[in-house]
Amino acid sequence: LDVLEDMKEKAEEQLSSLRKAETNAKHNYAMLKQSLEDQAKADTKDLADEKAAKASAEETKATAEGDLAETVKGLTDAKSALELASSNCMTTAADHEASVSARAEELKTIAEAKKILEDSTGGAVAQTYSLLQAESRTASGLRTRADLANAEVVNLVK
Repeated sequence: LDVLEDMKEKAEEQLSSLRKAETNAKHNYAMLKQSLEDQAKADTKDLADEKAAKASAEETKATAEGDLAETVKGLTDAKSALELASSNCMTTAADHEASVSARAEELKTIAEAKKILEDSTGGAVAQTYSLLQAESRTASGLRTRADLANAEVVNLVK
């Protein structure tokens, strides 16, 4: 009988030990399940956040690429305008240089002509000229506008 009671106690201890182990295993399983579910929720939220960030970054990239294209086009247009302005400036500078050179040549020619006129009409400066010396067909001596213009030129030369 003692042997049976001893076996009964051992069986009850084993049963109690197994029940404790099963309870611990159930508890550990529940904890692991909850932990995995929480991790899955967090990962799902992180994935959604990353997708939103990626979409935002792609939108920003598209906007930046559009801005870059506009800027490159503007730069190309500005370079073309600069080349045109530079070309116009060089043409204008060359024209101005030619004009200045031609003007200097004209001034030199005028100075030579003036000197020749002064040399050839040296005594004419001292004389007094009058329109009364010219032949007169009308009372004033002027018949046409050309005559009037010539008279004004003569007065200016005096």
